[in-house]
This record gives sequence, structure tokens and C-alpha cells, in this order.
Amino acid sequence: MRYKLLTAEQYARRLRLLIAESGVLHRRVQSVGGRAVIGWGYSFQRNNNSAIWRDAGIDLTTEGWAHLRRIDEAPTGARTLQALAFDKVLTEAEANRLLVASSREHEIHANRFELPYSDERLALVSLTFSRGTQTLTEAHPLMAALAAGHRAEAWYQLRYNCWGYAADLEAGLRKRRLMESTVFGLYDDPSQVGIDEARQVAEMIDRHRAEINQVEQRFGQTLAGVEGQRDLIAQANRDYPGIVSTWGEVPTIREALAPARNALMAAGLDIGLFNPAP
Repeated sequence: MRYKLLTAEQYARRLRLLIAESGVLHRRVQSVGGRAVIGWGYSFQRNNNSAIWRDAGIDLTTEGWAHLRRIDEAPTGARTLQALAFDKVLTEAEANRLLVASSREHEIHANRFELPYSDERLALVSLTFSRGTQTLTEAHPLMAALAAGHRAEAWYQLRYNCWGYAADLEAGLRKRRLMESTVFGLYDDPSQVGIDEARQVAEMIDRHRAEINQVEQRFGQTLAGVEGQRDLIAQANRDYPGIVSTWGEVPTIREALAPARNALMAAGLDIGLFNPAP
């Protein structure tokens, strides 16, 4: 896997865009998927809230700081209830600073794989920010794909198998995964797809054909081009204009596969694995 490298400045700017635009600004604490969150998805499910908020330079009353300490000291299972009583109202500027101060924790998986400043690192950090550092474990197939440097499999896992578990939030979470997988990219360079990379994509489709069609039938467009029950792809491209202008639109599955299919066709090789049905 060849990374799409960024400077430190580009990385910081794109991180803010990716997490903020693909999220919702909660000025007050909200319960989201069973977690207490505020700002651009900041979760209180940690024991160092006080340190992070001080690092972010956010002004609190004496009682506000005491409340954060109580959250930090609470047992893991009691933190959400304790945090939901936190009455701070954030400005957007404060939410931005809190995002930056807390983002280092969400680089845990990116650091594990020593990902450089890149679009791939951004996608993984955004995913970890959304899912939390403890819910995305080493046992997830995404981790094995990243360890193996298998871009196509990692892309599949991001797009289809990382949405989470809160059924009432599934559509919104899948929409965000669509955008993150687009940021990550199915190819090193879609304009220059080699035979080995194209075969890797074809094999990925063959492995996960049923799962892909099952999800696309609900939220996108199937491998055969049949429209799904709900078009999250169009919604993502509408709702994330800044992200789209930077990384391009979320493709349908057929659009995503076209560069690999075309590379094999141009070489006179079998493209049977790209057929809608096995």
C-alpha cells in the first residue's frame, strides 16, 4: 500500500474538516449511542477529561472543573450518567479546540501501524474518533488488513463493516463510513491501477460479494446497478460539501470498481469476478 502523503499543516487542516463536517456539533452534552458526547463527538468515557479540557484552554467554573474530576474518578460504567449532568455549553471555537486536544488519543491505531501523515491516517483517526478507542479492537478484521498492507480489504472493512452497533444510528454511521472509506481510497492511484492491485480488488469483491450486495440493497446501489431502499451515497455527497471538494464524491460500488475492472480488461485478463453474481 502506497500512502497519499500530506504535510503536517495539510493533515491538521484536513483532520478538522473531516471530523467536524462529517459530525454534528453538540453544544451541550448529549447521549449518542449510549455514550455522553459534546462538541464534535468528544466522549467523556475516559479518566483524563480534566487534563484534555485544560489542554484545550476551555474556561469552566470551579464547579465545572470539580464535575470533570468526578467524571474522571467514576467507575467506567457510571461515567455516562455522571457526564450527562455536565452543564457546560460550548462555543464552536471551544469545540474546535477540544477536537484538537483530544485527537491525539484517537491516533492510537494509526500510531500502531506507524501510518505517516496521509489520507489513510486521517480516515483511521476519523473512524476511531467516531467509534471510540475501546470499541474498535485489535480483533477487528480491519486491523489485520492494515497489518498486511491490504488496501482493498481495508477499504471494504471501512465501507461496510465498521459502522458500529447502535441500530437507531445505523444510517448516519454508515454514511460517515462511506465518506471515510472514500478518503482512505480503494487504490493507491485510481488513474494508474496495476494488474496486481486490480486482482486484489477483484478477489476482495469475490470474498465479500454477498455482504456488499446486502448492504447496498439497503443503503446504496447493488453490484448489478439496482438502486437500494435508501441512497446514503447521495446523502453523503450532499451533506459533506467541504469533504467532497477535497477528496471527491463517494462512488457507487460499480463506480469504485471500474478502475480495477478496466485495468484487467486492458490487459486482456479475466474480469469474471466483477460480474454482479458469482
